[in-house]
Amino acid sequence: MRKSEQKTAMNPLRPAQWDALLLFFARGCATICGLLLFLLLFFFIKESLPALQKVGLTHFFSDASWHPLSGTFNMMPMLAGSLLLTAGTFLLVLPFGLASGMFLHFYAPLPIAKLYRQLIE
Repeated sequence: MRKSEQKTAMNPLRPAQWDALLLFFARGCATICGLLLFLLLFFFIKESLPALQKVGLTHFFSDASWHPLSGTFNMMPMLAGSLLLTAGTFLLVLPFGLASGMFLHFYAPLPIAKLYRQLIE
């Protein structure tokens, strides 16, 4: 038996077939993830709808403070805090990421660049 025959006997699929199989698997995983995300969103809406109907959407975002046991809700400070934290993190990380990329591309010696790329990946 020649080497080419042994290779095809061990691996019956051609590269194009492997690509098609991988694409099918990736699309299946993406579909499952999308379905799970939809089910999660449906569950959250279903579980929170009675409370939002009772309180009302405007009161949920505009009451004086957050005291759910007494029936006052104010979601705006929590939303504002989350947005400020996200913006602060972005402003802190963005310069370091850009500086890191510029160092790697323009200034790092080859041995350090190879090691640095492995650490990043």
